[in-house]
Amino acid sequence: MSILQGRGKVALGASFMAAGGKLAAATFISSLHSLVFFTSIRGYLPEVAAAYGTSVTAMSAATMLATGGMILVVQRLSRAQGHSERQRSLESVCATVTLSLGALALALAVVGFVVTALDSTGLTGLAYWCRVPTMLLAPIQSLISGLLVVGKREGMQLRTTIENFIITCTVAALLPLAGLGPHSILIVIGLFGATIDSFTLFRQWRRLGPDKSILFAGMRNGVKQLKYRLGFHVRQIPSLAAGAADGLVMMSSFAIITMLATHAGATTGAATAALISAVRSLIIPMKQFGVAGGRMAKGSPDLASTDKRIRFFATCIALVLVPMGLVLIAAPQVFVTIFGSVLSHQDTELAIRLVGVQLLIEPVAGFGSAILKIVIAPKASLLALAVVMFCGVVPCIITLAFTTHLTLGHIWSVMLTGRIAFAGSVLFVYERWRRKAREFTKGRDAAWARPH
Repeated sequence: MSILQGRGKVALGASFMAAGGKLAAATFISSLHSLVFFTSIRGYLPEVAAAYGTSVTAMSAATMLATGGMILVVQRLSRAQGHSERQRSLESVCATVTLSLGALALALAVVGFVVTALDSTGLTGLAYWCRVPTMLLAPIQSLISGLLVVGKREGMQLRTTIENFIITCTVAALLPLAGLGPHSILIVIGLFGATIDSFTLFRQWRRLGPDKSILFAGMRNGVKQLKYRLGFHVRQIPSLAAGAADGLVMMSSFAIITMLATHAGATTGAATAALISAVRSLIIPMKQFGVAGGRMAKGSPDLASTDKRIRFFATCIALVLVPMGLVLIAAPQVFVTIFGSVLSHQDTELAIRLVGVQLLIEPVAGFGSAILKIVIAPKASLLALAVVMFCGVVPCIITLAFTTHLTLGHIWSVMLTGRIAFAGSVLFVYERWRRKAREFTKGRDAAWARPH
């Protein structure tokens, strides 16, 4: 009986949604951490909130590429056969992650120099440098997160995130009672962030369980590899960054689009920013479902089963996103009611319907691209995304902004067109992989059939 029949099919789908849901929830809750402290500084001058927000954005941009370790760990270890191969794969990843610490330190220093140089109040640089030291832990945290996923302990990741959120909310609620000055409160927020980063790493390490010794051996032997395979691991850094580079592509593109929309009009800018935030809140979890689905798909006994699981998991995601998309297409007023005056634009309902159409293709564009990072390679669809956004969507919106009156309908029509093009490229990459997988399977079966 096929693995995707009867009770096995239901159990597999439930396991996938549970694992992906835990990772997605952890990612969503983590994204709220920096927002919580805005409630602590709302009674201060706008310059304080601006300094805090700028420092958080700068740190996020600098560390984003360093967080691809989870993708690389899951991608490499999920395909490893046996303990020895798994250990060798882990040692190789650990060596690359260790080497990336130097690149991250340089990136943080350069970004910090720029932030400080452009800071006229002294507040932004202060907020940035108080938090930066523990930002160097990001690659290690990402590495451990990958091991938790491989070990099917996604719940531990979610537990750590919830604990952090509760602690952060408590501190944020108490800070206004301390009566601190602008400089002092930014220092406290920065040092608290550094403390929670260190505490998070400690708890992640503890929750690895038996894998602690495996990771320790991997780090030790990985560092040794740098002595005689330095060039190889330098060339592996792009693979490490590729796991998170798509986020940087989208973040930079959205920033440019939002600025152009704001230049066209305050209501256009506000509506664009609100809709982008809503779309991101749905697309970003797709990456986590892709990680969980990729791990489970690569655990299949053969490539044919891996292919079946990819399509089955995409169907599970479609069952969630397609109804949501149809609701937005049929009743955009519901979304307008939620956001209120932020979406008080004449083209709002059209834009929401276009977002609804986008949700119909996200099982391919969002989830599909994420799961292929694990099944094929972290950079499987990265080039296509960069080409679509930087050579298509962004230039087109820039052209519209300077040749016509840019409207909300223009913006989301172009973005939807770009997303459809990207979905097409994901299908192309997937079909190419399927073809190679079938050829490999046929060649292997033919070799086994030959008399020895």
